[in-house]
Amino acid sequence: MKIADIRLINFLPFRGDTKVSFPADPIVNTTIFFGENTKGKTSILHAFRWVLYGAVIEKGVKLGYVNLLNFAARDTGETIVAVELRFDHEAKTYWLRREMKSSDDGDLGFLQMQIDGQPVSSSQAVREIERIAPNETQRFFLFDGELLREYEELMIPSNHTAKKIKEAIEDVMGFPSLLKAQTVGERVKKKLALESRSERSNNDALVILKTKSDDLEE
Repeated sequence: MKIADIRLINFLPFRGDTKVSFPADPIVNTTIFFGENTKGKTSILHAFRWVLYGAVIEKGVKLGYVNLLNFAARDTGETIVAVELRFDHEAKTYWLRREMKSSDDGDLGFLQMQIDGQPVSSSQAVREIERIAPNETQRFFLFDGELLREYEELMIPSNHTAKKIKEAIEDVMGFPSLLKAQTVGERVKKKLALESRSERSNNDALVILKTKSDDLEE
């Protein structure tokens, strides 16, 4: 998963349309956000979490529409808060947009995804997100250093959540496929070894028969 850019629309402290593009260079590709506290660095992290998983947790509380919508935008009558994410994965380009808005029927949420320019259903979008970046692993690839103590607790071996995270990380990195390939490889190796021994036995038998034949001819 290589992130191309993220676009924030009236999201938390970012009023209006704010787009952040990330370098595509295979070597020089580090982006650093520098700024004073409360100026939006963590909000960019929240934007990634929200567009991917639909939830922003701050100090143990899930932020709702009224908190996510930029206050200045709300005061001028704007009602839409949205985040768009564009990234490449497995030679395909993904475009993802999550938005919320207020209506007479309450707060409404929408999730859209396009894969190589082709729209997919919201349910497929959720499946694709879970396949590419499982929710259980988000705390690690969307790492918040201010919550370091929480990460330490998650690494306690007896922690059930730690086990689930471990399995999710291994799944993302392809470990199950590697382990399966290793198992199959070992079976093939054993089979080839047996066939090789059998072939050697057959060759030995042929040598013995040839020797006896030569003796008879003499």
